[in-house]
Amino acid sequence: MGALVNRRTARLLAPLATAALTLGLTGTAHSTTYSVDHAGSADFLTIQEAVSVCADGDTVVILPGTYTGPGNRDIDPGTANIHICSQDGRGSVTIDCEELARAFYIHGGQDTTTVLSGLVITGGNDEDEGGALRVGESSSVKITNSIIRECVADYRGGAINITGGLLVARSCSFTGCRSRSGGGIYARDATCVLYNCSFVLCKYTYAQQSEGGGVYAEDTECLIHRCLFKRCIARTGAGAKIIGGQADIRDSEFFWGYGPDGGGAVYAERCNPVISACVFRRNISLQGCALMAKESSPLIIDCTFTADYFEDIQYLIAIFTSAEEQPVISNCTVTAHRAWRFSRGLIAVANASPLIERCVLAFSHVGTAVYDAGGVCNPEITNCVVYGNAGGDSLFGYYHDNLFIDPLLCDIDAYDFGVCLNSPCLPAGNPWRARVGAHGAACGDCNSPVEPMSWGAIKALYR
Repeated sequence: MGALVNRRTARLLAPLATAALTLGLTGTAHSTTYSVDHAGSADFLTIQEAVSVCADGDTVVILPGTYTGPGNRDIDPGTANIHICSQDGRGSVTIDCEELARAFYIHGGQDTTTVLSGLVITGGNDEDEGGALRVGESSSVKITNSIIRECVADYRGGAINITGGLLVARSCSFTGCRSRSGGGIYARDATCVLYNCSFVLCKYTYAQQSEGGGVYAEDTECLIHRCLFKRCIARTGAGAKIIGGQADIRDSEFFWGYGPDGGGAVYAERCNPVISACVFRRNISLQGCALMAKESSPLIIDCTFTADYFEDIQYLIAIFTSAEEQPVISNCTVTAHRAWRFSRGLIAVANASPLIERCVLAFSHVGTAVYDAGGVCNPEITNCVVYGNAGGDSLFGYYHDNLFIDPLLCDIDAYDFGVCLNSPCLPAGNPWRARVGAHGAACGDCNSPVEPMSWGAIKALYR
């Protein structure tokens, strides 16, 4: 199955490869630099004055301070591709929109040589979309090393709204931004590359209709890499909601999301996202507190899922799709060791036939390892270590070559999901000579509450 996973990963990620390259774009070789200082010691007093005289490749350097009032909000570069940056780097320049308008409107057909860097944008507001930044008319922009906080759009994109173009955001933080769809970022028919960004306390403006607390992407090619989603809130997809298009979510962390109607961290619908090397912890929902996949075929690799909040959570991973789809969950560690009211199972499957391979499925405090949520379900479950689930370790569907013994995790109470040197999750500890779960060895030998077994006895636990 490893070769199949690799081929599928390559096929699904190919459309995003070109977009990822834009992370290294630079400006043109020849340009003019203009300076802005609200105190009067530079070329211009306001940002718009400087932007208005720029041609392609020019740079606007903003001196430290807080910029407010006309000329420092609703900034429009026309059709020019320019670089707008702070002189002294991140945190030194604040654009305070005073809840009267957004900061920037880019709609002149720009490409990603249009760059915003080292800025703080706060108090942005729009009655419709893009509280801090609106990117329209198939324009593109790159924003780096910036902070966007407390910005609001009533409907789409509390911080950023983009339609039809390319957004690259690198090393940016989005805090306390709000909108009905996409508290942080709203993207539609676009390409969205997010690298090393954080989304904290991003949430709804209309609680009953909200979706995508951190990111909402529809019919968009979306790469989310090394990002943090923390305490984001929406009815569905508290961290990110992906509808249609394609998504690659990797090396990212989702903590304390609240999405009661589905996807306490991620909600995917009508798409085939690749989710790899991510950590999901303390997210809350009645339908997949970490992940809800609907009419989708996700490929989930090397991820850690854990629920430890005292909440009525039905399942960590919910896959509700059509029978012809084949989601894959591979080399994941899935536990619910502190979810005292956890009610159904670690993974719920409805109308789906996922492949669940080389996973640790352990310590569900109330529910089972894999739960049959109805419909035509025939999961294949193989090469997994299944243990300590209070609702039972029995499986359903086509299950074979699994072990039902303690996975020997190093310190689950301290969220150390590495495995002990004598764990059956290491290649030397299981008959199929493969790593099981998302983690390798991280501590020495451990004691197990079960009796020591011979190699023959371990083989006898196959089923």
